[in-house]
Order: sequence, then structure tokens, then C-alpha cells
Amino acid sequence: MIITAYGLVIIWEKINSKHKQIVYIIYVLLVLIQFGKYMNNYFTKYPIDYDWSWQYGNKELVEYISHEYNNYDKIIITKKLGEPHIFILFYWPWNPQDYLNDSNLNRFSQSNWYWVDGFDKFYFINDWDIVLENDFDNRFKLESGKVVECSNKPCLLITSYENAPKNWLKLDEIKGLRNESIYEIYKH
Repeated sequence: MIITAYGLVIIWEKINSKHKQIVYIIYVLLVLIQFGKYMNNYFTKYPIDYDWSWQYGNKELVEYISHEYNNYDKIIITKKLGEPHIFILFYWPWNPQDYLNDSNLNRFSQSNWYWVDGFDKFYFINDWDIVLENDFDNRFKLESGKVVECSNKPCLLITSYENAPKNWLKLDEIKGLRNESIYEIYKH
């Protein structure tokens, strides 16, 4: 970058003042064209191609969970796309005082940050901690070290695409704007 900038300075100094205006106008036009392309991509292409990055699907997920809430003793949600407790608290909306006073609130400190691994009947798990091969072990180890047991209780599992244990029944999925799966919903 330094060599390129140095070369541009030398070229700029060799151009006479009459041509400098033309070069300057061309430069401004190119910058405006590129800025227009960037804004077009940002507002039209990017939100569709990277809908998961814009947190698309979380509102739909919370709506689904709120309708099924009473049917399950435990609800396990992947952390692959962020911190799901935030979306539950926001879209439900959950009473902040109930959240703070919840006896099942599982907060822990790690890497200079406080993380949430669960509250109420919600448990949050990393995708890589979901064991896919074992048909008999329906335990999920949370990042905090606690274990969630789903063998004898009705559990709902929300995970990323094709990331559920074999013995779980797929109920539904939440798709993005390009009709790709963002969340898959399973029960046991």
C-alpha cells in the first residue's frame, strides 16, 4: 500500500494542472459509482444472502417456542447464531424481574464475559456439543459444565441444519429469505 501510494503521488505530481481536474473528476465518479454499488448490495443483496447474520429467524423461533412452551419440560436451543436468551427476553417479552430472580438462571464468567447457559426451562448449547451418533444418550453438556437430561422428560431441541441426534423427531424448521434452513426443531 505504501509503494502504491508513493507511485500515485509521483504520477499526480507529473500530471499538469489541466489534466489534474479531469483525473480528479474521474476519481470522484469512480468513488460515487463504487459507493452506489456498496449501498445497493448492503440494502438489497446482503440482507437476503446473509439473513442469519441479520438475526433473521429469531423472532419466528420465539413465536414458535411460545406456542409450544407448555408442552415441554425442557427447551434446548443452539448458540450457533448468537445468544438466544436475548431474543427470548426481547420477543416474548419476558418480564426482566422474573428473569433476574429465576432460580434456574445459569450465568457464568468465562473469557472476561458473563454468559447465560439457561433460565426457566430454557437451556443454551453450542452446536458442537450436540452428540449426533449416540441414540441412547440424551444428555447435553452446557458450556458452564452443567448437564441437561432429556431421557424421561419431553424436550424440545432447536438446532442448526441437520445437527440433531438420530433418535429425535423433526417437527419443523425455520427458513430464511432464500428458503434455507436457519433452525430445525426436534422433540424427544
